[in-house]
Amino acid sequence: MRLSMWIFADWFRKYNPEVHIREGNLEIETVRLFSADTEVEENCVYVGRISDLFMQGSDNVICTHRNDIIILPTDEMDEVMNAILNAFEYYQDWNVRMLEAISANSRPSDILAIAQEIIREPMYLLDSNQYAIAMSDGYPKGSVNEFWDQMLENGSADVTFLNKLNQVYPQHMSIRGLYCFQLPFLPNRSYNYNMFLEKNWIGLSSILELHGQLPQHTIDLFHIFCRNMELWFISHSQEQRSLMIDSQFREVLMSEGAVSENFVRQCRIHFQHLSREQYIMVLMAPPEHALLTGHMSKELNLTFPEILAIIYQNHICVLLNPKEGEKERLIQEMLPLLRRNGFYGGLSSAFEHPEQIHRCYEEAVYAAQQMEAEPGQIRSFQDYALHWILQQMKDSPGINPVHPAVIRLLEYDKKHRTEYARTLHVYLKKERSQSRTAAALNLHRNSLTYRLQRLKELLDCDLEEDDVRLHVLLSFEIMQNESQCKLFS
Repeated sequence: MRLSMWIFADWFRKYNPEVHIREGNLEIETVRLFSADTEVEENCVYVGRISDLFMQGSDNVICTHRNDIIILPTDEMDEVMNAILNAFEYYQDWNVRMLEAISANSRPSDILAIAQEIIREPMYLLDSNQYAIAMSDGYPKGSVNEFWDQMLENGSADVTFLNKLNQVYPQHMSIRGLYCFQLPFLPNRSYNYNMFLEKNWIGLSSILELHGQLPQHTIDLFHIFCRNMELWFISHSQEQRSLMIDSQFREVLMSEGAVSENFVRQCRIHFQHLSREQYIMVLMAPPEHALLTGHMSKELNLTFPEILAIIYQNHICVLLNPKEGEKERLIQEMLPLLRRNGFYGGLSSAFEHPEQIHRCYEEAVYAAQQMEAEPGQIRSFQDYALHWILQQMKDSPGINPVHPAVIRLLEYDKKHRTEYARTLHVYLKKERSQSRTAAALNLHRNSLTYRLQRLKELLDCDLEEDDVRLHVLLSFEIMQNESQCKLFS
């Protein structure tokens, strides 16, 4: 392993050293006595006396590496050399135990526990689902910040926080190496290290500044720990390949546009073949079942080879890849599992090209949000497509899609306490069948005839025109959708 001059400066703190460190790189692997004819090596710290370097220098000990200098107020050269050797031995033992834990297939929490013997600040590890797979011991709820408490309780930070983080700093998951992380809405500054498999983000290590600014030697030791955790991810390559496709799937869900060939290739490997018609399903659950989300996602992946399930935006997003003609069978087989665990969901339209995934995800979310929260039920976007279209029309800036005749008719009813608007709405929905309209309104046929005659007088539009009838009917649907079915009192 390689140490830095900052680590040695901390090791020498009992001497109250004079420190002049400009680079402080993690490069030092060995120690040697300084001499004038020594050929300088970049991985070595040199120990000598100040008088060896400067004509008027004292006999105090100086340690140098590149442009970094530590001056110790002692002339005990042997003592300093032994201290440096002890530092190498101490940190080497710490590093070897972490590597042995990785080789023994230990859990991330076990490796983190070894790291915590030296690094006392709160640390955590995230997988590609942004779920905490390990957190430092000794920091219970209330001891760090609200986001730490959320991870302790739910395994992940709140979805609102994650969304805000991705909006304000979308590039944070693409940075390589150790970097400082500080945003106005974060209570603590942190140092983060992203994990990658090939070019895909699969996790993160983070250390928080809880007791003031982190000293540089702690940051360097955390950096060593992070590099070891990279080995853990590599040693679990099969699991990480699963995390990799999860990460790529999540990126596709986040934004519209072209989809990487790598994601398509990973899908082919995962499913062995890609169906002509695929679907997105979004599964939600009441708050009391939210803690089952991780378990549910894993069970779906283990039980159904035709799907890929990930946790996204605090719910489960599923890519369905059914064999031809077997979509309904697949969904019916999933329903008992959903019912037992309290989940329900929305299903998108079929798609063939990956570029359509983002749109289909929005369809599935909309269907899930519109349906009743009944466990074990899946509703298609097509059931709510008309409501969605009407909502899009209503929200279009600068456009009023409601026919003016409908507005005037509603105002007339309000002023004269009549029901001509409701009569017209039902009449058009019943395809202008007078018998069906009368039955729906519980009116005598003669009463309906009178109302329809009166409507012709009040309306300044021709209902014999197909486009006009459709516009008027859609106007009623738009206004009823906006007023949550309370258009007619």
